[in-house]
Amino acid sequence: MTLRKPFKMATEHVDQDKQPEQSEVSSSSGWNVTTSRMVIEFYKENRVLWDRNHKDYGKNSIQKKLFTPLVAKLKRSNVPKSEAEIKKRWHNLRTSALRYFRKQSSGGGEVKWTFWNDMSFLQEQFAAEDEEESNSWAEQEIGDSLPYIIIILLAILADLR
Repeated sequence: MTLRKPFKMATEHVDQDKQPEQSEVSSSSGWNVTTSRMVIEFYKENRVLWDRNHKDYGKNSIQKKLFTPLVAKLKRSNVPKSEAEIKKRWHNLRTSALRYFRKQSSGGGEVKWTFWNDMSFLQEQFAAEDEEESNSWAEQEIGDSLPYIIIILLAILADLR
């Protein structure tokens, strides 16, 4: 019977001085802090991609032209990403930012998310979206109740006669 050597952790062979920096550590998707910030900065500089009030928002030909340099830049940084992957990353970042914005707006305290300050340029839009959503709910509630309100008013008018 042979004795087995004790199991070693996968990181035991890595020299402590050679541990990667925060910006070099990537998730399973390949995104890291540096490349995520590149995407955030790209969107921040290109309002047409996220501001629904921009006159050219939603025009695919403009989006294609804008994405080409970013895809090339990411390819040079050894993190090749397609336009679809960049859009997915933006969607995830924006969704997280919106969640943290709503949490903070409802008295949730200080936000300690890595990209909170980077995404702060969206806070005005988030506030407007929340206001719009709130108004839409109020209109829907009134719209749903309108037939009942009319019936009650007609009954009141009939009693007054």
